[in-house]
Amino acid sequence: MRINILSSTALITTTIFLMGCQSAQQREFSENTTELSYLDPIQKPQFELGETTQYLDLLNPGSLNHVKVIALSDTGTTFTNSYGCQYTQADDIFEQSSQWNNCNGSGSAVVETQGDIWPLQVGNTVRYNIKGKHNGKSWGGTNICKVASAQNILLGTERYDTFKVVCKRGNKIKTYYMTAGIKQPLIYKYKKEGQNYRHYQYTNPSSS
Repeated sequence: MRINILSSTALITTTIFLMGCQSAQQREFSENTTELSYLDPIQKPQFELGETTQYLDLLNPGSLNHVKVIALSDTGTTFTNSYGCQYTQADDIFEQSSQWNNCNGSGSAVVETQGDIWPLQVGNTVRYNIKGKHNGKSWGGTNICKVASAQNILLGTERYDTFKVVCKRGNKIKTYYMTAGIKQPLIYKYKKEGQNYRHYQYTNPSSS
């Protein structure tokens, strides 16, 4: 539920491609930076075995990809994507994967969590202290994720009330637009050193 509007600024418009029955359909993604005064909290999603979510890689227009749940365990949820990358997350899409294989290499990480971002509501913050190895090389850092605002976004002619979640680790910034009823973000952006590195748009999941 959305109540009231606090302020309004200009629209930021990006070209977006959504997959139709046979071909990609171009739609406009307009981020209305107007903040909403209230949005019902969103609970942490529970994934199901075989659940598949399609997404478009907007840096490669028309490229339809997918991510699929291939295993569930006490330690988390394991996914695989269109490129054969397999990774395990502790049932939190914002958290660093604990294991990954065939993802430009392989590795693992130990993650210490401070705070809780769930259920999503403005102001909630979590810190992930990470120590990992990728292809045998050690790395680490702190990823801080915050529910920055509640925003209304426009995809084509459809509007969605979303929570904007921003995660920062060093010079890397990830932005997620989360809406109720969809387990993956509607929009996912990843900037590295100020450059667009990934830009995805997800669709509703389906079991297979």
